[in-house]
Amino acid sequence: MNTRTRSFFVGSAAVVVGGLGVGLFAYYNGSLPVGASASAPTELSYVPADATAVAYANVRDILNSEFRQKMQQVLPTGQERDKIEAELGINFERDIDSLVAGFSGTEPEADKGLMLVRGRFNFTTIETLAVQHGAVVEEYGGKRMLIASGDDRDTSGGSADHFDGGVAFLEGDLLALGEAGALRRAIDAAATRQDVTTNADLMRFVSQIDQTSNAWIVGRFDAVSQSASLPAEVRDRIPPVQWIAASARLNGGIQATLKAETRDDQSGEQLRDVVRGALAAAQLMTGQDARLDQIVKSIQVQGVGNSVTVNFTVPTELLDMINGLAAAERLSGR
Repeated sequence: MNTRTRSFFVGSAAVVVGGLGVGLFAYYNGSLPVGASASAPTELSYVPADATAVAYANVRDILNSEFRQKMQQVLPTGQERDKIEAELGINFERDIDSLVAGFSGTEPEADKGLMLVRGRFNFTTIETLAVQHGAVVEEYGGKRMLIASGDDRDTSGGSADHFDGGVAFLEGDLLALGEAGALRRAIDAAATRQDVTTNADLMRFVSQIDQTSNAWIVGRFDAVSQSASLPAEVRDRIPPVQWIAASARLNGGIQATLKAETRDDQSGEQLRDVVRGALAAAQLMTGQDARLDQIVKSIQVQGVGNSVTVNFTVPTELLDMINGLAAAERLSGR
């Protein structure tokens, strides 16, 4: 299996999310309002119980939103999406309704990640195209899988890295992307009912997510920060955070909330002080731009004990400005 095939199987989940402009929490590798509880997506039944982070995006809602229209100029060009459509016959803009990502552990290794994609798929076409690109058909736990295997040698000439990954057809409108081991674990989790919904610590946050959010992520801070490639110097300066939850409502603008839970009350107070200090510095720097000043003024910092909650709004006017700058840059040819 060549590097291009490998990057497709592992990276397709990221391409789906990033390419559709839902990268608030996934590829450009999301907060937890206190309010009405959102129903947990049924796809969680395929996420193993030891998951350390779970993310969700209502792709259809976001694609139909004013946010998507306003940010059209800054979205990726779609070349990777076109390549995956050619290899699997999936049109992301037409076929995808929602995404659920699950991750186990604290290191961003491919065999610990899983992407569940719900939508409208022609499994026969997907299988035909995947086999043409070197995949083989496998049955596991009553589910059909397409697996590509091989060894990739890194560009520096190092040792070969064995890889088995592909697609599993889980339900009539649901497929999974990931390494073969992760796909099998997903099938086992659903069959034995040992899925993430039995993980009380993580589900405590999921159950609190506001039902109006169309994108969110919940997880242990070490897992989320590693997956998001947060610089070590940043992680080391943050008081001990154990859990983080982020959600957003993307429509005309963005309404978002970030909640962190620290190791103890003292760490919680330290984190609130850090956030308030950053907010004070931002207020000194944004006085020259009314649109940025509007964002800063919308930020609310709350919390007691070991929890910190930050709410903020990105107004539609700022999205218009970003979109306009991107359009001007493209016209200038830069």
